[in-house]
Amino acid sequence: MATLEIPDEVYEKLAERARVNGRTVEEQALAELERDAEQERRRRRRIVLDQIRALPPIKSSLDPATLIREDRDR
Repeated sequence: MATLEIPDEVYEKLAERARVNGRTVEEQALAELERDAEQERRRRRRIVLDQIRALPPIKSSLDPATLIREDRDR
């Protein structure tokens, strides 16, 4: 298993959050890393959605019913 060295003051803060949440320091660290990773995924999705929403609307003169009929007739 991998180990990680962190500054004592960071460890103490993590240990306090672990105590409050009824977890071991390792469990708390893992929970926070997973939460942060999920937040980053959501942030990236929001960026992509915002970019999509900023695109100009698609204007088309194509009629879906006509396209379906043409496809059926083939």
